[in-house]
Amino acid sequence: MDYIPIDYRHYSPQLDNKTKNEHWREMLDRAEKRGFKPLYVLTDSWYGSVENMKHIDKKNWKWITNLKTNRQVSETKGTYIAVADLALTEKQVKLVWLKEYGYVLVCKIVDQDGGITYLATNDLELTNWEHYKQHWQARWQIEQMHRGIKQTTGLAKNYAIRTKPQKTHIFAAYVSF
Repeated sequence: MDYIPIDYRHYSPQLDNKTKNEHWREMLDRAEKRGFKPLYVLTDSWYGSVENMKHIDKKNWKWITNLKTNRQVSETKGTYIAVADLALTEKQVKLVWLKEYGYVLVCKIVDQDGGITYLATNDLELTNWEHYKQHWQARWQIEQMHRGIKQTTGLAKNYAIRTKPQKTHIFAAYVSF
């Protein structure tokens, strides 16, 4: 499977007064207009806000996101606990109510160093932990691409002050990569 960047944004709130999340939602809207129909929208916890999840839901797309350990979930209506306090064993997928969102399936992944990642999805049929994890691991290709582009193209060495040269440098880095 090939992974190809299809969009990027220049984050400059002083110029456009937009947050990273607003840019992210605009990129999803643009992908939808271009006819993209992703199997899953994969995000880290930075983009795992309720507002972003609901934005994806409006497109009838599925998503999988990291949850911060303090995100509030409920197994019993009205009783919320942090996802990290949920009785959840590794390789278990559990249906819970995510505060301010609704029903999601959560699971946890324990890496070889003992680090724990909590995931949530709106795909209530993704009950097999192995499949859940496999879909989530596709995101790693994106992380590798970002690391590779920074290491091989000089993307991080952009000393331009003005917006247009910054954008040109970023574009050139993506094209050359």
